[in-house]
Amino acid sequence: MKTVSVYIPTRNRPEFLKRALNSLVKQQHKAFQVLVCDDGSSAENKSRVVAVIEEYRQRFSDLVFFNEPESRGACHARNRMIEAADGNYITGLDDDDEFLPDRLRAFLESRQLDRYAYLSAGKIVDDGNVSFESLETRGEITLDKLLHFNMAGNQVFTRTEHLRAVGGFDERFSSWQDYDLWVRLTQAFGSGYKVEKCTYRWHVGHELGRISNPAKVSAGYHQFVDKHGSLLSRRHRQSLAVQDRVQSELPLTLGFVLANINTRTCYPLSKHLARSQFPALFLLLRNLMRTAGGSKA
Repeated sequence: MKTVSVYIPTRNRPEFLKRALNSLVKQQHKAFQVLVCDDGSSAENKSRVVAVIEEYRQRFSDLVFFNEPESRGACHARNRMIEAADGNYITGLDDDDEFLPDRLRAFLESRQLDRYAYLSAGKIVDDGNVSFESLETRGEITLDKLLHFNMAGNQVFTRTEHLRAVGGFDERFSSWQDYDLWVRLTQAFGSGYKVEKCTYRWHVGHELGRISNPAKVSAGYHQFVDKHGSLLSRRHRQSLAVQDRVQSELPLTLGFVLANINTRTCYPLSKHLARSQFPALFLLLRNLMRTAGGSKA
């Protein structure tokens, strides 16, 4: 029997945690373990987090709660839950996001589950006003593809023993922790696969808890490049440099573009330039593409 564990790190966001747990209640696949770790919330918020846990405890057959007295970071919380998980398979959910009802079932019923080391899926990007599907890539996630950009996304579905074997999340990273873990997972156990479904709702309409400090984002990029430098070709390094510039929302210079342009970076460079230099036009084109069913804008 394939058993599943879902882990959720949380801190000072009881209202979001409740929404995340409610999305798990709605899962079409019902038999799974839920693990929640409060990463040192403030006294006021901790009591509210505990109240949410008690409210939902009876909604799940197996809910495990860890109550950290002090914050040690989301990656420490994730690793604690990974070590405690009972499921054969495991996946994560950020406390401010949601699973769509068919997410666990889609992974468990996928024909690719036993063929690949891990699975991922697309997401619904929701800014509070509009939402759209984001599935720019799909299919096999080889190490070469992954080293160009985080094709897997922020969550994967894999065997619990796999995450333990590679040491879980690197708690030293300032950002890019998930990307680092997927690279190590692919190195150790082989390619992953991105299914052709969007089963994760990614809420971006708030800034609370999101990484918005460019210095912090870039620090994660440099840690990633330093750690995996021996794997990176020149084209990989160009792709990662562009990814860092886009995520940090830093302006493009002609010198940067000339140094890092290739067939893989043309699209993100053009998109970032349009967004930063012509924001009104970019928003118009993005909304037109969404209306037409596009997912790349």
